[in-house]
Amino acid sequence: MDTFPLQGDTVPEGYDGWLLLLDEMNGADKDVQKACYKTIYDQMVGNVPLHERCVIAAAGNLDTDNAIVEELSTALQSRMIHMQVSIDNAQWLDWSSEAGIDFRVRSYIRFKPDNLFNFNPDHDDKTFACPRTWQFVSKLIQGKEKLSYTDKALLAGTVGEGVGRTFAGYCEIIDQLPTIDTITRSPDTVPVPTEPSVQWATAGMMGAYMEDTNASNLMKYVVRLPKEFQIFALRDVIRRNEKMLEHDALAQWITNNSTELF
Repeated sequence: MDTFPLQGDTVPEGYDGWLLLLDEMNGADKDVQKACYKTIYDQMVGNVPLHERCVIAAAGNLDTDNAIVEELSTALQSRMIHMQVSIDNAQWLDWSSEAGIDFRVRSYIRFKPDNLFNFNPDHDDKTFACPRTWQFVSKLIQGKEKLSYTDKALLAGTVGEGVGRTFAGYCEIIDQLPTIDTITRSPDTVPVPTEPSVQWATAGMMGAYMEDTNASNLMKYVVRLPKEFQIFALRDVIRRNEKMLEHDALAQWITNNSTELF
């Protein structure tokens, strides 16, 4: 009974209640599903009621996903409200910035939004690109300035051959960009890219490396980019460190561009 939030339990400080998530619900066999009937419908564990501030949710794959699923019994179907969820790129990008996902992954998804979730249940590749596997990619490349042959093979084994190849090529573009130190020293003279893929990479780099100590000079370079890429870079900076809003260079830009930014 210690597993479940029961009637009479104290809601933990700072929370409104509990979420009881029955994950991979349709991956369970029929007997296990049947054991959940009372919990889901009557909100009881045995003869003990769940806490009134406990919300129950279940999650699982579609049978068309070629995942291991069992059809839900009609008795269980009628005890639930059914919703199908989908990927939202903007929400994922917001999350990824706060979660510390490598800037090369984030700027690549801005450049190739269809590759955030590139799933075909009948695919012939060993894997595919999805939010989970992009997080794997971020962990694989974090802290590596250049990707080795082995790294590129790992990319193909993480997000699939095609997407892994295009992402590796994108990282090679980033390798050829001026360094942050070079831009900081000469923000008014370092060339500004005109190719969209390079502009996304540049904006992503600005967002990842702008700090209080270099913001004044980097902002001189950022404002030379097209407005769309300025917004992308500044949003990343602010999501990563809200205190940067107080920096004079950013505050001035926000004053001039508040409508576009927010």
